Amino acid sequence: MKVKKFTASTIKEALAQIRNEMGENALIISTREMTGTLGRKYVEVMAAANDLISSPRSVREQSLTPQNLEEQVIKNRVLLSESVKPLKQELFQIRSLVDEMRRRQEESPGLEPLREEVRDLKRLFHALTRQVAIADALDFSAPLRDLYRDLLSTDVEESLAYKLIEMLDSRIETAEKNDSVKARARLRELIASLVETARPVALNHGRPVVMAFIGPTGVGKTTTIAKLAARCSLQARRKVCLVTIDTYRIAAVEQLKTYARIMDLPIFVCYSAGEMREAIKENSDSALVLIDTAGRSQADDEQVNDLKGYFADAPDIEVVLVLSATTKNSDLRDITQRFAPVGADKLIFTKLDETTTFGPIINEAFYTQLPIAYFTTGQNVPDDIETATSAKLAGMLLGSDWAGS
Repeated sequence: MKVKKFTASTIKEALAQIRNEMGENALIISTREMTGTLGRKYVEVMAAANDLISSPRSVREQSLTPQNLEEQVIKNRVLLSESVKPLKQELFQIRSLVDEMRRRQEESPGLEPLREEVRDLKRLFHALTRQVAIADALDFSAPLRDLYRDLLSTDVEESLAYKLIEMLDSRIETAEKNDSVKARARLRELIASLVETARPVALNHGRPVVMAFIGPTGVGKTTTIAKLAARCSLQARRKVCLVTIDTYRIAAVEQLKTYARIMDLPIFVCYSAGEMREAIKENSDSALVLIDTAGRSQADDEQVNDLKGYFADAPDIEVVLVLSATTKNSDLRDITQRFAPVGADKLIFTKLDETTTFGPIINEAFYTQLPIAYFTTGQNVPDDIETATSAKLAGMLLGSDWAGS
């Protein structure tokens, strides 16, 4: 295993050097912040060429005997296990540092250099986490290692992917662990048993179901509301009322008004929480009241706090956080953290037709511990929306035909 020391002004630069010379699968062994001449700060990163992970291919090329192959695999596991010991200490230290810097950032939100440093540390943390997980995963059977890699390829977070395979390994028999087809089927079952989904909207008689849709700009909240309204009013023949508190964008109000006109639904534009409550009260004979909100930037705490004021003391309103399946993991995590004070009850994932990697969905389902209510798969109203099921999500992750199931 080739080991080399890299020095650079920042962690970001060091990681770029390592990727260029050793490839994406290089192992990060240790990192240190150093002080050079004239007090200049720099980082020192020890990395190793990750040739161990591809050792089965190199072993085949050498035509080793089965006995030598087993010896080589055992040797590789021992070497890799030893190499990642320092990583686990690094991970603990970096996690603590990231938490501390995030706290400082929240106290002084104007410090852009601090934000960039936090992002660099997060990149290093994820790189280290991946190397530890890869090393630990070598203890699994070949089919389980393949499943682990498949989960990573769909953007399931390393720690969650490892946990799922670890759980699977502890629950199935040896014969299934060594059977690719059976192992994959059992992993689907495991994921389906762990992901919580919400039942379709159950319309009551006597009082309306009230749902408010929150989330960042551009995720499709208004279109999703139109789809649910059409299902209820046109298909179920029940009364629906539309409410919007998105008074920031004229275009958004006009879009919802257009949907309301086409479906012949009442619509109320409200400028305060009091007006919103009055609109709900006036339409107490409706089966469903759907509330549209302004697309808020998750980076704008003032806007999110303003939104919180509408729903903080409203237990009779179901708050649904709408997220796009095309959003990358780090941004999704930031969105869910920023909107957490509003108090979401469910999740909806949109734009499934615009991505082929569905790992971010399961990541946020596990992170938020909120049930997923719906998936949307296009712009057509009311067709491109479907009730979320855990079996469908498991199939999406592991390659089954989710679109028709």
